[in-house]
Amino acid sequence: MKITYTNLNSIIGFKTLLLFCGILLNFNLYSQCNSQLAYWNFDDCTAGNMVKDGTLPSQSNNGGCSSITTSISRIDPANSCVDRGNGNKANCFGQNAIPTWVDNSPKAVVTTVSFPSGSSGKLSGMMFTIAVHNLVDWNNQPNHYPTKWGIRVVKNGNQIFKQIDIPFTPDVWTPINFDWSSNTAFQVSGATTFKIELLAYAPGTVNSSSNYEVWELDDVKVLGGCCTLPSNCNLTSPSLTGVTCKNNNTSSNPLDDYIEFKLNPTGTGIGTQYKVTVNGGATVTPSQASYGSVTTFRLQNGSAGSGNKIITISDKTNPNCSIMVNLTDPGTCSSIPPCNITATGLNNITCNNNGTSTDNSDDKVVFSLNPIGTGLSSSYSVYINGSSVMPSSANYGTNTIFMLPAGSAGNGPWIVTVKDNLGSSTCSISFILIDPGTCSTSCQSISYPLCSGESYTMTVSTSNITNIQWQKNIGGVWTNILGETGNSFTTNSIGIYRYIAFDLNNCNIELCCPFVIVEGNCPNSCSIISDGLSNVACNSNSTNTDPSDDFVTFSLNPSGIGLGGTQYNIASSTGTISPTFGIYGSPTLFTLSNGTAGNGNITITITDAVYTTCSKSINLTNPGVCSCSLTNLNLSNPECSNNGTSLTNDDFIKFSLNPDGILGESYSVNVSSVQFPHHLEFMVHQHFLNYN
Repeated sequence: MKITYTNLNSIIGFKTLLLFCGILLNFNLYSQCNSQLAYWNFDDCTAGNMVKDGTLPSQSNNGGCSSITTSISRIDPANSCVDRGNGNKANCFGQNAIPTWVDNSPKAVVTTVSFPSGSSGKLSGMMFTIAVHNLVDWNNQPNHYPTKWGIRVVKNGNQIFKQIDIPFTPDVWTPINFDWSSNTAFQVSGATTFKIELLAYAPGTVNSSSNYEVWELDDVKVLGGCCTLPSNCNLTSPSLTGVTCKNNNTSSNPLDDYIEFKLNPTGTGIGTQYKVTVNGGATVTPSQASYGSVTTFRLQNGSAGSGNKIITISDKTNPNCSIMVNLTDPGTCSSIPPCNITATGLNNITCNNNGTSTDNSDDKVVFSLNPIGTGLSSSYSVYINGSSVMPSSANYGTNTIFMLPAGSAGNGPWIVTVKDNLGSSTCSISFILIDPGTCSTSCQSISYPLCSGESYTMTVSTSNITNIQWQKNIGGVWTNILGETGNSFTTNSIGIYRYIAFDLNNCNIELCCPFVIVEGNCPNSCSIISDGLSNVACNSNSTNTDPSDDFVTFSLNPSGIGLGGTQYNIASSTGTISPTFGIYGSPTLFTLSNGTAGNGNITITITDAVYTTCSKSINLTNPGVCSCSLTNLNLSNPECSNNGTSLTNDDFIKFSLNPDGILGESYSVNVSSVQFPHHLEFMVHQHFLNYN
């Protein structure tokens, strides 16, 4: 058995920080009448186990009075001693199971405090430590220990204080402090007897088969005494009237309805003003008022319909002079409008690769909703035609992420219906969810070689991501690299690297193609030996009569020794080039910009992607234009030839042509039939010629 012990002496004082029932309070303990009337630490206890002697010696202290007698006892059954494990003893109480609190139970530990006649003062407070544990001390058997306890105070036969169902913390000695110094019910005027009942009970089933039900008590201290009380103030009536609901000028929104009420308290020995507080964390406005007239108060928005409250009225001059009154909740007064979802709040439709960046068969669709409307309940459900969705419901007022099953991406679109969970079947809205398509791709990892003294910087290639974490593959396991959570990561170590992150919908994503850092051949040994140039040609750009946009195309397949990796870059002395890089080992077709054909030879430079000083230049001979543009035929010397005969029907026309413009190697001439006034037909015999 292990018991955690807190020294009571370290917390007893007149200004202390008190942790009680999960609430942290800071106040002046026992600011008046604070004499120690009795203190039992039970360290001189010599009783054996289960001894039926429930009475401990009473103690007397005048506390400013002629005498005050305090005793502690238990009627039945036995009490005994227990070693707390810190060299101190405590009182141990065994009993048969009690499922709930019972007033005047013979199993209660009773502390009696008697003030003599003529006394004027108060019972200011009580302190003790209390514990239960899983095993009983003497034989380590399971303990059907009490899980709850309570306290009740009776003054001259009338109950003035009661607090029950306080939970035990098993195996922990808990210091308990009660401060009654501000409670006028604990004031003394004349002969007065207080009876304080402590009772533990077990409504639960902890170790229910055990024959033991044991709890322990130690360091019992009672404080109080005789002193001059502040005044004879007595509030006799709160005069509560006018309790009503106000709709806050929003007749269709019950959420901001509030309670209004009126007070006009009366009494004797009162000051000029009073303060008003309301339990349950409610806010009251105003917080104080003057006696003698009716004052209107209100609680915070939303108080109407939230349950009954207790109003406490305290005299401002004498805060100990107070009166409480129940405030019955009048309920809300705004009518709830018909349920109507007006917007879905659809956002962030994305594809998630489901952790398999090269397998698109399990890609899934992710999206978010934040629907709004009027007359809504607290939550809604989501339905997808022909599919399921996770989660299937959510609360209004926040952006919620939904996910379709694996394999959904690329198989849409879908009809999505959002339905209020309490509204009628018509309180819904539907929309078409557009398919974002798959997002897993086949990829070929590129190797990046490193030489001694070099490093390589990897950069995040995906936008709009958060929670970046760089990883290295160690023995087949992706392992986080400590501290590397930025958009880039630099390493001088060979290995396989990637990053993981969250997308806009807080779904996990990973780098598709990892960075592969390998041991390189090093820059000094790199040499591009062959350019592999082929297929130099002109492309008319689909405008056969406009040579101004003709461009040059060509293929490269360079090779060499000591190359830095798998990739090379390419640049042109004229215009732009596309693509700007190629992969060693296979021919790549490159295209220069429009207008490069026919504009002179071009210098092409091939540079290793890793070793930028390793390059090779090519003087590419311009193939010329491949579109034609005739600007002038230069027709001359037209004449008629008799063809060497006297006949007219074989005469023909001769003429000369010398075309100008952007020309090819040769040209053809077609002449359509011409009907002359003499009805003679002439033809050009020569129809294919070369340019001069």
